[in-house]
Amino acid sequence: MIIYRCPNCEMQATSPPELGGQTITCPRCGAVVRVPFEAVANEQRAPSVPPHPPHPPMHAMPPTRSPVDWSVARVPKCSRLVYILLALFLGGFGVHNFVAGHTGSAVAQVCITVSCAALIFCTFGLSAIGLVAVGIWVLVEIVVITSDGNGVPLN
Repeated sequence: MIIYRCPNCEMQATSPPELGGQTITCPRCGAVVRVPFEAVANEQRAPSVPPHPPHPPMHAMPPTRSPVDWSVARVPKCSRLVYILLALFLGGFGVHNFVAGHTGSAVAQVCITVSCAALIFCTFGLSAIGLVAVGIWVLVEIVVITSDGNGVPLN
């Protein structure tokens, strides 16, 4: 008998000597395997591979805790006064939104402000319209935004 190992699932199998050199399908995984000749099979013995440990059943899994602990009071990221002051002095760069957790608006404000400021000389001042738009956007946010990025009200 020829002893060989499936390269796909590592199952050790045997075949009669007349199948040496032919291709057959693995009885476990169905992969195409070439049966070695007797001389090759004796020279190249594959090391035995320990089987994978079985997975524990679901009822044996330890209980997991909820990622959110609702017993702790939710604290805002910044106060309303800090938000307004940052908006007035650094609003064009979106600092107030970064501090409050509104990162999407903050990134948009930084991109618009920097690109319009860089293009102001190339467009003969037409890109200043973008800077005015960001200024209006900041003033509207001062009035409208009352909570941080997690929905916690600013005090």
